[in-house]
Amino acid sequence: YILAVPSVQAYWVLLTILFVHHPSKWFNASLPRIMQRFLGSVMGLILFWPLVYVTLPTYGWVTLSFLFSIPIFLFVRDNYFIAITFITLLVMTIISLYRQMSLEILLERGIDTFVGILMVMVSHMVIFGLRKVIHQQKNK
Repeated sequence: YILAVPSVQAYWVLLTILFVHHPSKWFNASLPRIMQRFLGSVMGLILFWPLVYVTLPTYGWVTLSFLFSIPIFLFVRDNYFIAITFITLLVMTIISLYRQMSLEILLERGIDTFVGILMVMVSHMVIFGLRKVIHQQKNK
């Protein structure tokens, strides 16, 4: 996907895989984290959407970055969905500091996040499926 789609932000897929992939003994333990990552990212992109049309001075974006970073530390252990929502808001704000944000970039982030999460889910299904087959063969 990264090589096939000419996207400047294709590294977002790799970051998504890094954040979502949570090695666990059981696939069911990772599934809620995967869904929270996806839904938190979508919520963050939706909440950032109106800011695409706002022109702020540098200190305005820096202030927003600071404000968006606080909930990350408050919720990262107790509510991963909220933490990911604010991580997405923070990243989009930081990107807005060095380049003009557009709806196109926002959409690319959403697609890249979806592709990364899909890759993690498929890999988990394959790994845990193989683990189950191996475990069944050992018990015969």
